[in-house]
Amino acid sequence: MIISAWNQAGLRPHPGSLCLVKTDYGYIPAGVVLTDSYLGMCHLVHFYRTIITNPKDTSYFPLVESNDLLIPPMDIPRQAFDASGFLVVNNLEDAPVARVLDHYYFYANGDKWNVDERAFVPMDKPDATGTQSPIPLKQRLIYEKLPGEDRSIGVHEIPAGAWVSPSRTANLAMLEEALGESLRYYGLLRGAASPQLGISSSPYERAAQAKAIDTASRVHLVSTGGVTALYFEAPGPESVAQIIRNAGFVGNGYFWHSLIKFYADQRGFSDKVIFDPEAGMFSVIGTYEILDHLREVIESWFNNPQKLADIINNAQDSDVDFDD
Repeated sequence: MIISAWNQAGLRPHPGSLCLVKTDYGYIPAGVVLTDSYLGMCHLVHFYRTIITNPKDTSYFPLVESNDLLIPPMDIPRQAFDASGFLVVNNLEDAPVARVLDHYYFYANGDKWNVDERAFVPMDKPDATGTQSPIPLKQRLIYEKLPGEDRSIGVHEIPAGAWVSPSRTANLAMLEEALGESLRYYGLLRGAASPQLGISSSPYERAAQAKAIDTASRVHLVSTGGVTALYFEAPGPESVAQIIRNAGFVGNGYFWHSLIKFYADQRGFSDKVIFDPEAGMFSVIGTYEILDHLREVIESWFNNPQKLADIINNAQDSDVDFDD
């Protein structure tokens, strides 16, 4: 993920900051409504329903005040804000404050943008032709989160008109697809391809951005406010996801919880960490020493899927309940 809320002057967002997402077709106004989302590891960002060509244009201010959004709110990893510069803090005077919604919703494993629903939805398994379709509405698991809270609760329905966010932290591909299709849906970007967000034509910068994307897709270790957390998006790299599927499991955050807890139990430190997985992400809180070791282990599984297959087999032999 290559997104940044730092401009060249080094300005950082605070809760309520307005920003501009730079694209090939103009600027999309955005608001950082929370800077400590997702266990303090993400910024929660709202994207407003317009596109402007002049960064000093203030015509979108009423959209901020009414929370008139272009796409669902997204959690953007804080580390990803370091990697590029296409989201810049807007310091215009008399700017309104970006405000949180009362409730946030997501579907379990909902990480595919569906422009017809204007939501991130879970997808069914590919059919014989390799085509995937959204899981039917009645079969989806729905979760609700209150602003500023990390834990989610299951609910029976989503209120009419409510936005459905991704079940995991956003990456660049998810963001570009949702923004591009939504701009066309609302008639703001007729016929154009999805906007490329801060993608430079310079081969050097493209290589740096590719490295940033690869880094952002791996295991993150963050220490902030005296708390250390490790997290990564589930299921992980495609080679890892294939190993998990071959073993008959769904590689979500709960699968990783069961597997990594098994590993931690074997080495006697499971009672020294706090697991907090979600459908689209695995996360754990503990001491830096323990989590740094765990990061090295998980990255070794990512880099050598056979090691992952071996630990899965060991866990199955030990009757680990991956559905718990």
